[in-house]
Formats: sequence, C-alpha cells, structure tokens
Amino acid sequence: MQIYLLKEYFRIDCMTGNPIEQEFSDDFIKYENSMELECGRNQYVSFQIAFDSEGEEITKADVEFSDLKGENYSICKEEYSIYIEWFHKMDGRYVPDALIPIEWNTAKFRVPQDEKYLKGQRVGVLWVDLFIPGDAPPGEYCGKLAVSAGALDKRVFDIRVKVHGVTLEPRSRICADLNSYADSVSCAFPSLRANRDRYVDGSYFEVEKEFYRLAYDHRCTWHHLPYTHSGTIPQSFAPEVEGEGKNIRVKSWELFDRHYSGYYDGSAFKGSKWGGHPVLYSYLPFNITWPASYEKWGKKGYAIEFRRILREFTRHFEEMGWKETYFELFFNHKKIYRFFPYDGDETRFLDDSEFMDIFGALSKEAFEDTDVKFIFRTDSSWSYGHHYDSKYSDMVKMWVVNKCIFSWFPESVPVMKKKGNILFYYTGLDRLDANLMSLVSKPLECIMMGTDGFTLWNVQGFGEDYLATPLDNGRQAIWYPGHEFGYDKPIPSIRLKVLRNCMQLVDMIKAVEATPLMRKAKDIINRNYGYDDTSWWKEKPEFINDPPHTWTNAKLSDANPSINHVGSSLSPVVLDKIRSEILDVLSVEGF
Repeated sequence: MQIYLLKEYFRIDCMTGNPIEQEFSDDFIKYENSMELECGRNQYVSFQIAFDSEGEEITKADVEFSDLKGENYSICKEEYSIYIEWFHKMDGRYVPDALIPIEWNTAKFRVPQDEKYLKGQRVGVLWVDLFIPGDAPPGEYCGKLAVSAGALDKRVFDIRVKVHGVTLEPRSRICADLNSYADSVSCAFPSLRANRDRYVDGSYFEVEKEFYRLAYDHRCTWHHLPYTHSGTIPQSFAPEVEGEGKNIRVKSWELFDRHYSGYYDGSAFKGSKWGGHPVLYSYLPFNITWPASYEKWGKKGYAIEFRRILREFTRHFEEMGWKETYFELFFNHKKIYRFFPYDGDETRFLDDSEFMDIFGALSKEAFEDTDVKFIFRTDSSWSYGHHYDSKYSDMVKMWVVNKCIFSWFPESVPVMKKKGNILFYYTGLDRLDANLMSLVSKPLECIMMGTDGFTLWNVQGFGEDYLATPLDNGRQAIWYPGHEFGYDKPIPSIRLKVLRNCMQLVDMIKAVEATPLMRKAKDIINRNYGYDDTSWWKEKPEFINDPPHTWTNAKLSDANPSINHVGSSLSPVVLDKIRSEILDVLSVEGF
C-alpha cells in the first residue's frame, strides 16, 4: 500500500491511479514526504491524500493533523476539514468530483468505497481544505500530518504553508454566478418531492438555504430564477397578490419574507468564515405573466397592474432595508415556449428588442425613485453587437452575454463601462474529465476581459443516477444532492473547490484594479498563458454582418471550436505558478 499527497488540481482515476489529466502527466507529482502550499490570509488552501491499496481492502483510515506553528502564531488544526472523493464513471474511466464531508478527526472511509458503484476500486482519495485565519501574520508555518490505513505503518508528512502578506476581503469583487431555475431543489431530494406543504412548513427553505450557503462559502452566488419558462411561479417565490386593475395589491409578504429575508439581510450566512453579507444578485419574480395577467397584454390594465405591484416591491424592500443586493428585472421568455410575443431571453430577431422599450418604460419611474438597487437585466447573444452601443444599453443596465459572441467585441467593454453597466459573460461547465484549467480560466478571463462576473448556466442538472454518471457527463452539476450519503443538503464537488480557490485569487487581483499592480497581475497571467492582451479575444467571423436570425449554432461552434477554449491546452500547474507570482507581488505592496 502507498500513501501520498497531491496538489489540488490533479485528479486520479480510482481504478488505475493514473492522472485524469493524462496529457500533462509529466507535471504529475506524488508528494511522498512533504507538501508545500502558499496562500494569503482569510482564505482556503487545498490538497489531497491518496491511498493506493494495491489490492488490499481498506476498512479504516486514521488521519491526524497537528497545529501549524509559525514564529509567533499557530494555525489551529481545527481549521482543517476533510472530504471523501466520490468517483463517477465516464467513458471507461472513474473521475472524482462529488465530495462527502466527514469530521476532521474521524476520517473513516473504505476502499472500495461502494461495492455497487466502485467495485474493484484500487485508490481512495481524501480532499483537504485548510483555512488560514485573517489575523495570521505573514511567514512560514510548519506542521505534521500522520496517516495510517490497513496494515501499513503510520506515515508522517511535513506540511509547510507560506502565508503571504495579503488579506482576502470577505466579499467578492467578481461574481461567480451559479445559475438555476425555479424550484430545481425539490426534485433532487425525495423528502421534499413527496411533501406538498414544503413551501409553507419550512422544509424547502431549510434545504434551499444550504445551496445558498454552499455557494457563498465558495465565493459564488447561487442565482435561481423564481419562475419557469412558462411564467409559472412556485408558492413563496413571489408574494401573494389579490385584486386587479387599480385595486391589485400584495395580500401578504409573510411567506415571501420567510423565504428570502435571510439572503437579503445576510443572516442566512451567519457563521461563514467570511461573515454574513447579503447576496450580490437576485432575480425578481416579475415576468410577462406576473403580476399582470398575460390576458391583459397590450391593454392599459396590464401596465397599471405591473406598475402598482412594482411600487409595492419598492416600498417593502425599502422598509426591510434590503439595499445591498442587485434585484434583477429579467424576462426569460421565448416565443417557442408559450406563444409569447417576444424573445426576452437571448433576443435574436431585432424587432423583438421592443420588449426592452415596453418594460423599460414600465419600470423606469420605480427604479429611479429608490435607493434599492433594482436593475433591468438582459441575457444577450445574437444581437449583442447591435445593442451594446444603442439606446438599449442606456435602459438595460445589466448585460449577461454569450461568451463566444462577447469575445468578438472587445470594443464593447469601455462603452458599457462608460454607461455604468454591469457586464457578465455566460458559459457552461465542461465535462467532469475536462482539464481543470478550463474551469479556473473563467474567473481569470473576467480580469483580462474587464467583466464584472461570469454565469455558469444551469448547475442543478444531476440526472437519475449521478453517483454513476451525472447528467450530460457533469456539464450541469457543480454540486450534488447529499441524501445518498445521509446529508439532507447539497454536498460540494472538487470543481467547486478549485473554482473557489481561483476566485480567492481573482478577488485579490480585483482589489488592486485602480493601481499599477493590476497591470503587473495581468502581465503575470499573460506570460503563464503564453498570451498578450489581445489573445483573450477572438477574431470576428465572416457572418458577423449578416442578420442575427440567420446565424446557426453550427456557425457559432465553427467560429469558436472547443479546442480553442481558454486554458484547455495548459498544464494545471500553471495555476500554481500564477498564484505564487501574484501573491509575491501583492505581498510586497502590502495589500
């Protein structure tokens, strides 16, 4: 039996012990005696413990950490946390992703972990997080990790952590937006799915809150649209209204407030390492079918009902003091879904832009007369090149743009910023076995391209048997339901952890945006990627001047083939190099 350590960014196949990132196997290192890590303060650093059983069954593993001692300060061993890596089958390989939380001093796991899913498993792996407190002085900290399993004598590793003189701020400056739709929670938890009263008895709220907290603890924002494509709103996702026309009113805020107030005042995140702060962004429930009935579309009564309820939202949010979150008026409708008159989402036919005129006028007065951060949002793709420097970017102040199409318009960024607009790009997760550099490149691209964040589309698609292989080979799961392991809440993934660790880095870079250090940080990123500032953008395709409704998905794919996805051809060790160099620069300057 062998026990060794791995850095965070290399994963191994549990049946063979070979790296998942096989094309970079020359950089794959098994640390057999010690592990050296580096980070700033008030942030996490991660590594892995691998147990190669070599055919011997493992029924128990003991893991013991010591405190990490510095010159005048010790990092307590209780700052460690451990997870068992679960392996999913993909194309004949077993790729780790889901992480099963366990108590730090009772690291009990087995090899094979499961006879049904992982029969023949040879290698078991533990994921380790270590939190560096914000008051830890810069310097080197040393400690011990003792590990034993089966008949193997106890192995002792040296753990050395270089803590740089830079402190991570509690709140993110760049938004990692984890997108989902309406109630995408209940279907994944049998106890909720079978409970018709889940929206009023508090059971749904308790599980949903764990998704919010899991995102928050990983420097992300869980961002779920409160209505379906048809405009249907689940109970409690909007306040109950009564009456119609000039008599329409909110009947009660009680259930809505029970649902959302903890997210908007920050109390839902109490106890987090980064304190309790309100969510950065949240959708409003307003859509073409609510609060005004679609039967009144185009009539005076529609505008009256929409405006009256919007004014009640304004008054209520002011009274509640919810002034730190951006509340988004967003229309996720398409004509193909339910005979709607416009494509509100990803407007493709230029005439459909009229919906922005209509709802811009309906919301203008309410938005201008309050210090609650209401904002008109659109998700743009086909028509972005026509809209970014038009009247529409004057009325719509949050733009979430298809990554491929956005990459053709570097000239749009200064225009959008001059108008005071929030600018994200949207993309999707890659397969479970994709190079992790493709994932960590997403927040780094925000730094290099000047966006305020990025959206990962639909992170809640688990599939019927995600323990075997998640839906779409993991392209729709950044975390997993934990009920299979006895947790009535979501559990994290390796990809979520790696994303968090990179978000920590980009948040520190973003903190020096107004200083010459930003240029130094960008130069470090470019050098390690083999890029210059122009490389992050793509050449405009020949069809760019054709009407957007004539573009096809095939044309878009041909214009941006997956082989060109940023980071996909880079060794994962590049992340370590970038982090080390940037931390050195920021530490010298004392940030």
